[in-house]
Amino acid sequence: MKKITFLIPLLLITTVTFGQELITNGGFETGVTTGNPGWNLSYGVDAVQATDVVGAGTTHSGTYAGRALNWGTGATSFLQLVDVTPGETYIVNFWFTFSDFLPSTNVVIRDLAGGQNLVLTPIVPDNGRNAVNNVQYGCGIANQNPSYAWKEAKFSFTVPAGVTQVRFQYYNNNVGYFKYIDDVSIVSNSLSVEDLMPYNLKIYPNPAKDFVKLSASQPISKIEVFDILGKQVLKETIDSIRTEVNIANLPKGLYIMKVFIGETIGSFKIIKE
Repeated sequence: MKKITFLIPLLLITTVTFGQELITNGGFETGVTTGNPGWNLSYGVDAVQATDVVGAGTTHSGTYAGRALNWGTGATSFLQLVDVTPGETYIVNFWFTFSDFLPSTNVVIRDLAGGQNLVLTPIVPDNGRNAVNNVQYGCGIANQNPSYAWKEAKFSFTVPAGVTQVRFQYYNNNVGYFKYIDDVSIVSNSLSVEDLMPYNLKIYPNPAKDFVKLSASQPISKIEVFDILGKQVLKETIDSIRTEVNIANLPKGLYIMKVFIGETIGSFKIIKE
């Protein structure tokens, strides 16, 4: 029998992968008992079944969802502490609905030690709150009349130096209304990167406002820039050991830059200020 050998070339591909889930009981299936790890609750929050979700009449998934009712004694919140790594970028994802067509509620990620809210970058656009206050992600269903369908919320944040623990906070500051949340998730957005160290690649500054500079010991043939959803937003053919990439027209946020040198491809996180 004749032997046939297939030669499959090695493709040097870098991909975005997602790390370990940091939220405990994000689907509220084990209730809302206070604990760490787990939800740290304020008055007026509980886990309810589909028939108790006013408006939508269903959970987003599973048997239970979280419910927050503001009794008029101050904003009530779902809170959970998560351990994080300085310099890492994390993706926050959850689903929400309200008992009425209210314009918004807010989510923040708070550095407990420093007392500051972290900068958030919407992935699923919010109701515009983040555009005027970049440490708040706004959730609203006012534009869904007459549907109370669950809506997705998704954003990223990058952990500043020295921060090792943050708090996720979803709060209800509308007196007399129920707000619901389900399937909360926070995962690390880590990259698998081909080793471009032999080419002495440098990318700076990072974060950057208008330009990102690159230099290497061998010609950089091409760069491609992608947003957090994987959409290509920039592509340049270079063929030089030094170049300057204009990112001035890109919206602020996190991007992935793919750098091509010879047969090697490396992917790097860059932040547009």
